[in-house]
Amino acid sequence: MSESAESNHRVSLAICVMLCLLVGFQASQATLAGLQGWYQTIEKPAWSLQAWIFAPLWNVIAIFMGSALWLIWKADSTSRSKALILFAFNLVFFGAWSWIFFVFRQPLWALICAVISSLALILTIAAARKIKYVPALLFGCLIWGIYSSALSYSVWKSADLPPNAASDDIHISLDSDLPNQN
Repeated sequence: MSESAESNHRVSLAICVMLCLLVGFQASQATLAGLQGWYQTIEKPAWSLQAWIFAPLWNVIAIFMGSALWLIWKADSTSRSKALILFAFNLVFFGAWSWIFFVFRQPLWALICAVISSLALILTIAAARKIKYVPALLFGCLIWGIYSSALSYSVWKSADLPPNAASDDIHISLDSDLPNQN
């Protein structure tokens, strides 16, 4: 490989990793905002991660994702375009989960987001299965997707709902003069 080609590979690897780190950074900022109050007060499952682990974990996942993106980008595979589109789709939902869960405090929507992200990752792994190292790198990210799905589900199911908002006990009155009959 020529010196110029090797330099181009380094630059493109750096760009891919930086892109994913940027998404991870914005997600970690949202996470930190939520960890300072809300996350400490909600009912969490016994298996939930300690608050301090989120930021470093985001960085590791982002480096794995950036490396996988670079390998997909430089591959001469017929499924490269499909894998890139699926990867981009996953990256959007991957970054959005922290905002939805920690900032907007919407565990049901975070669950939907995490499931979509995980499905996009599974499809990306399938599309890039013949590209060396990509499935292994993205498998680690998939573990995070499964964890964030499970955490979102657990928090959603244990969340205190406002009065009269339980899904099996919703009463709608079109007449504002009448009290809500339970």
